[in-house]
Amino acid sequence: MNTCTRLLGSHFASYLINNDSSSLDPREVSDLKRWLAQQGLKPDDCINAEDAGFSWLPDFGLANDCMTYTFEVKK
Repeated sequence: MNTCTRLLGSHFASYLINNDSSSLDPREVSDLKRWLAQQGLKPDDCINAEDAGFSWLPDFGLANDCMTYTFEVKK
């Protein structure tokens, strides 16, 4: 299995891991989906998340408490 990691805000965890977007604004969900698509990924591809602490430069979004998300890369 091929994987990749991305540093994203911790507030995306519920959506990426449990498919629960209730804590996010609909615009945040659409922006995240669009960004993931540009990366060749889908929200359902997320297979793991680990706390990474605060980051000034996450891969997507503003400076925030972040997690390192692991995605399965499907060819």
